[in-house]
Amino acid sequence: MLVVLGLAMRLSCMTARRDASEARIVGSELATLAVAVLLAIAVGRIGAGRIISKSRVVVATAAVLYLSLSIGGALLWPMVRPWNLARMWQDFGVPGVQPSEILRVSLVLWLAKLYARRGLGRDCLGLAIGLCAAAFVSREEGLSAVTVTIAIQPSVMLFLAGRSWGRMVAAIVLPTLTLAVVLAVGADYQTSRLISFLSGYDPHTVNAFRPKQAKIAMGSGGVWGRGLGESRQKLGYLPGADSDFIGAILCEELGLLGFAAVLLSFLFIGACGLAIGVRQTLPENRLAAYGCTFVIVWPAILHLATCTGLAPVMEARLPFFSRGGTTLLTCLASVSVLLSLAKNTSGQATPLGSASALNPDGTGHRVPWGQR
Repeated sequence: MLVVLGLAMRLSCMTARRDASEARIVGSELATLAVAVLLAIAVGRIGAGRIISKSRVVVATAAVLYLSLSIGGALLWPMVRPWNLARMWQDFGVPGVQPSEILRVSLVLWLAKLYARRGLGRDCLGLAIGLCAAAFVSREEGLSAVTVTIAIQPSVMLFLAGRSWGRMVAAIVLPTLTLAVVLAVGADYQTSRLISFLSGYDPHTVNAFRPKQAKIAMGSGGVWGRGLGESRQKLGYLPGADSDFIGAILCEELGLLGFAAVLLSFLFIGACGLAIGVRQTLPENRLAAYGCTFVIVWPAILHLATCTGLAPVMEARLPFFSRGGTTLLTCLASVSVLLSLAKNTSGQATPLGSASALNPDGTGHRVPWGQR
């Protein structure tokens, strides 16, 4: 449902801009969706267990792709058209490629494999890699949400792995200090956005235009909305209507009820992901289920919070809705990993409803959370 509704919303917003022919936009989006579905099927065929076991290869490949495109973007500038001035989110005339999204998802799988075993060295290694990746991504404009997500991923995975409170304090303090340093030495637009947010988006401050227009869009939708495709703010009044603020357009067209339905859908995905993780017997599978759930739900929370003014503008994409083929690919691949884990709770091809899938001792009784 989210994929189909997201496709309709993207087409509605992108055709309103008229920067390309409607036939090209529709063809590009359908091709991207087809590739994403084929990738999800391939991930399901390979199996989550094999992918998690080879997570080192996956994250290394993602890192090489990330560095190659970033270096290539710097060398070929301005031959390669960057997206939002970001050389690492490149538009080659086809659906844009954002290697940082691939790096973000592959890093979650690697952290799941790394944190499956306890050890101070493993915990420090995961934090160091995550903070270095976040610092590198922060060099580019238009990737604030990705930077924040990558920075906090190791801390979230450590918490889900059940580490001691002492390590958790360190895991929270280090990303916070890193983000503070990035904000202090980063681009001026990041600081101005935070100042605008803290000032309540005062009209006299910079970067207050888009949040104000987003609130106008959400308020004009009312309870029932204007109707699918009938948004007015997408006609050039709200920049980023097909990406950063598509949630506001969603609320304008489908109303408060449609906005609430989408929010509940993401919460339902989060609950299902947690339930799948609880039923896993292998630590790496359990952490991978939690991580894939975080990959899908956390950007949605950031995006909806940005649209409602509860968070500063940070280019957070709404999964399945916002423009960007790489985001759709990674989200569907994460869903495929969750479905693969749901079919396999013991590392083997065990039916979901069998006794061994409920309890390793074969009694058929579910094991409480604290005894797993």
